[in-house]
Amino acid sequence: MKYKKNISESGVYDFGNKYILSSLVAGIVIYFASWFIFSRYLSGLFKDSRLASEGIYIILSSATISLIVAHIPFALKTRKIVSNASKAMKGMVLLLDTVSVGVKTGSTIVESLQRASISVTSEELRKRIKIALAEIELGEGFDKAVYDMVKGLPKTVSESLKVLIPASRGGSSASTVLQLARDFVRKLMMFDEVRKTSLSLYLYIALISIGIFEVGGVFLLYLSGSMATAAQGSIEIFSVNYAQTWLFLYSTGILLSIFSSLFSAKVIRGRIKLYADYLEVFLTINYIIMGIIPLFL
Repeated sequence: MKYKKNISESGVYDFGNKYILSSLVAGIVIYFASWFIFSRYLSGLFKDSRLASEGIYIILSSATISLIVAHIPFALKTRKIVSNASKAMKGMVLLLDTVSVGVKTGSTIVESLQRASISVTSEELRKRIKIALAEIELGEGFDKAVYDMVKGLPKTVSESLKVLIPASRGGSSASTVLQLARDFVRKLMMFDEVRKTSLSLYLYIALISIGIFEVGGVFLLYLSGSMATAAQGSIEIFSVNYAQTWLFLYSTGILLSIFSSLFSAKVIRGRIKLYADYLEVFLTINYIIMGIIPLFL
């Protein structure tokens, strides 16, 4: 059935092919555009720069910028996904409460669910409830419709919605079952807020660590550049290969940005795939500090 297909194939955490395609196209276009711009306008800066060869700098800078731009669609979608998941969780309390009141006043689970769907603030949750109700009207069993409805939803939301199945067989105790489920979901929401607040410290730790690394790297480059030619008599006091040091620091900064974003997404959001907006921040910081500033040292 068409409704069944919509339920099973759509998920809160799905990005969709259009985001993947738009990211690939944006990344490729920006890479070649950056290559062209850098090749044409950076020659003057490299006359007095101690960085690696102009070609290496152009390749790394173009790749970084294209990576940042390519992740913009994913970052926007990630923010939307996180928002939808949060709204779905918050909508569960009102949903279960409304269904419980409806059952207590003599309505069936299906009738109460239909009325409750109107007041649900989560668009994703409201859409899924309406599709499940349409499936039931077309002859689908209630249990099967609920199981299809919860596919792709956050685990806490999906498990909370499954309580509708035993409640539909509970008779006069259905309202009590739903109220207990509502209270449990409310406690889960409170715990989730505390957990996110506590784990968000990891993001700040990662940002501070990368910032210290980047600033320390710039200082090292400045020190090596300013003292490389200093000498006492014919003996050099300090000598570091500026170009190789920059290449190492810049490449390491990119790797740190990638792994920090993946780690933060897993720890804070529970899913590695929700890393894009974190990566945007980390890569931008790395490129500004280690990609642009060293050009002028």
